[in-house]
Amino acid sequence: MRWDSSRFNRPVLTKLVGKLPRRVQRETYLVGGAVRDLILKRAVVDFDIVTNCPPGRFISRMARALHSQATTYPEFFTASLVNSDEERFDFSQMRREVYPKPAALPLVHPSNMLWDLFRRDFTVNAMAVNLGPPDRGRLFDPFGGLADLLARRIRVMHDSSFIDDPTRIFRAVRYACRLGFKIEPETKSLIKQAVGRRYHHLLSGERIKHELELVLREPTWRRILGELHRLRLFSAPDRIMRSLAKVRDDKLLYLIAMTRSPLLKKCPLSRIDSAIVRGIRNLAKLQRSLAHRRNASQLYFALKPVRAEVTAILALLGPRSIRTRVCRFKKIEKTVPLLTGRDLIMLGVKPGKAYQQILRHVLSLQLDGRISSRSAAKKIAKTYLCPSS
Repeated sequence: MRWDSSRFNRPVLTKLVGKLPRRVQRETYLVGGAVRDLILKRAVVDFDIVTNCPPGRFISRMARALHSQATTYPEFFTASLVNSDEERFDFSQMRREVYPKPAALPLVHPSNMLWDLFRRDFTVNAMAVNLGPPDRGRLFDPFGGLADLLARRIRVMHDSSFIDDPTRIFRAVRYACRLGFKIEPETKSLIKQAVGRRYHHLLSGERIKHELELVLREPTWRRILGELHRLRLFSAPDRIMRSLAKVRDDKLLYLIAMTRSPLLKKCPLSRIDSAIVRGIRNLAKLQRSLAHRRNASQLYFALKPVRAEVTAILALLGPRSIRTRVCRFKKIEKTVPLLTGRDLIMLGVKPGKAYQQILRHVLSLQLDGRISSRSAAKKIAKTYLCPSS
């Protein structure tokens, strides 16, 4: 493949670079995934731009040029903005990263372009294209990224990469499956060594959850999870994968609930998400319960306490008889009771155990079609007050 710099002639990039001081323009590069994808003629909406000075010094003028709001992160020497076309531009100062211990977040120091590329995950993401004069369009590829891109392989930058940042294990598989590349043998060997020494278990739950969320957004998520399973990051048997393929929403929660993996147990969950996970784990028990419930009222009181997310999964994964029952429940789920608590108070019933029993009994009769008017509902309620009548 001949180098074609015209792919990087984006008016928006030219406009942004033009807002920089001349001395900064000479050391401004497009880097990372944007370079990779433009070479592959893939769509790009995220642009990583590296300069030789802190972006906080110029980000405001760039934001004005794009009529956008800028966000700065001074501690990481970065800033970002999004234009009206939903294109994201992340600016950073050339920097070097030092990892104080395995799986820790790096310490960041200003540096040069060579070190900035060396800190990246894979060679195909460690290329840069100069955006400013006099070398606009020139490729800077000190680690052979273009050769690996043409050979369709994922190669890690250095031997300690997966120890420094085990999330790169997830990324290696994700990129390989997304791009249709192969993980080259030495890189795969380093992944297996890192997994064998359980470095991925040093990651925080937040970082594990983020990586899995990214995996599940990929069109090739099933293939990615299968490869992560083969690499022994966690167990994801075929039966779970088949069920997961049918789940439209809450895929991650289903995965956490069903795999019982120590790694996935670290994922932080909100109170609501924890309730959904518990509901998913009880799906088999719920199915057995529903199998013996045929009346509308029985279905209603069995499924009404169940979270809607869990019911939706049951409707997708259950056998036909269960799906039919869920469908019946959805039709009566929002039934307005003929008798309310206010009605009972007017009849002289004090709130208590009998109070709830009356309301449930009357609603059951209503759901099963045995009463259809408020007067009939009140008449039933009065039998509790005057049993002899």
